[in-house]
Amino acid sequence: RAIDAEGHTLDIWLRKQRDNHSAYAFIKRLIKQFGKPQKVITDQAPSTKVAMAKVIKGFKLKPDCHCTSKYLNNLIEQD
Repeated sequence: RAIDAEGHTLDIWLRKQRDNHSAYAFIKRLIKQFGKPQKVITDQAPSTKVAMAKVIKGFKLKPDCHCTSKYLNNLIEQD
């Protein structure tokens, strides 16, 4: 699930597996729909880290735009 800074749901994507390809496709779809993000906060799942590295390179985002902190991720974990 992706949310904005106010906690509003942007998109949801359910998959059987949580792999690099699925994570990349989801993030890419969000960027195409909403534009390049200033900051992306995710959990520490390896698939998400790999996907974000690919997104940062492919979409020429700032290298420090991805943050993996369980405390900053609390907004999405509250549901």
